[in-house]
Amino acid sequence: MSLLFEAASSSSSSSSPRDCSKRGLSHQLRSRLISRKLLLLLSTPLLSLLFLLLLLWLILRPSAPEFSLRDAALLLPPPPPPSSPSADPLPAAATVTAVVAAKNPNAHVGAFYDRLRVRAACAGEPPAAEAAVPGFYQEPRTVSTVSAVVGPTAVRGPQRSAGLLIEIRLQGRLRWKVGMWVSRGYGFEVACLAVVEVGPAAGTSVPLSQCSTSM
Repeated sequence: MSLLFEAASSSSSSSSPRDCSKRGLSHQLRSRLISRKLLLLLSTPLLSLLFLLLLLWLILRPSAPEFSLRDAALLLPPPPPPSSPSADPLPAAATVTAVVAAKNPNAHVGAFYDRLRVRAACAGEPPAAEAAVPGFYQEPRTVSTVSAVVGPTAVRGPQRSAGLLIEIRLQGRLRWKVGMWVSRGYGFEVACLAVVEVGPAAGTSVPLSQCSTSM
């Protein structure tokens, strides 16, 4: 009887709640260590790739695109009948066509152009009309053109027979691309000036200078 009692007591002591809690705690610690090792193994290549792309970005330092006005024209409706000299001339509704060239001067950096809008206005008139232009991707060291038809915009009557100053603005967002990495979007605005010789139907523009860009 004493032997049976000792065996029962020894078996009950070997599976005490304290031993079970220790086993559960050690199992949790092993699971956490394995999870951390797997996370470290998976994150190391990703961090290395991000570091390499950041290093390339710092070395390349992309330059801003260069914009220029390739062409612009002003389409006017037929002139209204002559009015009395004392009456104020009414503005005519004209349509502006514009072609803006964008040059990517970078050798290894591409560019995404998003949310493009073109606005046009004559001298002394607010840019009320605008046109949306589809976005596009530009390869390194290439030139792309953005064409738009904007209208109607107001044109005063006495300016029909003389050169007319028009302002064309291109707005949008720019994203750089280096390898598989794409930067966040940067807002930009391009302002171009041109003098248009206004005729009975259309005028051909003469750009005053290279377009100014703000980012």
